[in-house]
Amino acid sequence: MNFIELHYSIEYYFATTELHEKDCLEYFKRCTKKNEIRTIASKIVKVLKEKDVLRRFKALILLHTLSQLEESTIFSQIESFGNEKMDAEFLVQSTKLVYWEHIYDEILLTEESLRRKYEFLNGSFAINRGEVIPQQFRTPRFCEDFEKDVLYLFGIINDFVMQKIKSGAENSYLQKACELCIKDMVCLYELVLNLDNYKSLLNESILNTERASSCQKQRLFIKTEMKKKNEDKGQLNRIPQITEYKKSVTKFSSFIKKFPLASKGIKYDSSRLGDDETAGIVNILLLN
Repeated sequence: MNFIELHYSIEYYFATTELHEKDCLEYFKRCTKKNEIRTIASKIVKVLKEKDVLRRFKALILLHTLSQLEESTIFSQIESFGNEKMDAEFLVQSTKLVYWEHIYDEILLTEESLRRKYEFLNGSFAINRGEVIPQQFRTPRFCEDFEKDVLYLFGIINDFVMQKIKSGAENSYLQKACELCIKDMVCLYELVLNLDNYKSLLNESILNTERASSCQKQRLFIKTEMKKKNEDKGQLNRIPQITEYKKSVTKFSSFIKKFPLASKGIKYDSSRLGDDETAGIVNILLLN
């Protein structure tokens, strides 16, 4: 893209009203070259050090938006970010944007940490087609630690969204931040479900649905509360059912392409599957 156009768009985004910001964000999503991403990241870091809270909040929204791209590298271009400790007087003033900025900033710092620790995840907290979970994570212990990190991020995002809904705060920028957070919640829930299934396969045990069920309940509760306030935009309509993958030949064969196991034959009783599955005992060879 044109370098001058990019710089103009960045300045315009931080100076314009919300009416034109959507077009700017869509433009930035198409900036995929390293030098373009580096330029945007540099501006984000610079704005986050300014005193204008609205510009700082818009910088966080831009950072969050770009982090959700499938092949996002925005965090790799930012060595550090984060606001200074907020004054105590603002910690209880939920009507102030700076209050929400403080919480939102903590969410993105946690997300950055998670993405740096698990670099194989794409912008949707998933594993890209044709790639697999690294060898060192193919044990129950590592999966357990991985899932705890994912659940922690899910939890602080959930708290942020719920607090916004309960407070009744009306701010278009805060609403946009919540929409981005809800998108993350959907992806994180699916990752938890994948990890639960993976641990079940690694341990050769039944699926423990406690954690996935808890995440699902939180999402359903948020959806209900948003409907009451006419804030539901359909972000939570896609709520996958909790499924034990090894009971479905189709689901299982797709799953192990990204979450492989040690080479061995595993049997599945298809009498527990739907009528459209192959009858009898199905043997599937799992390859590294």
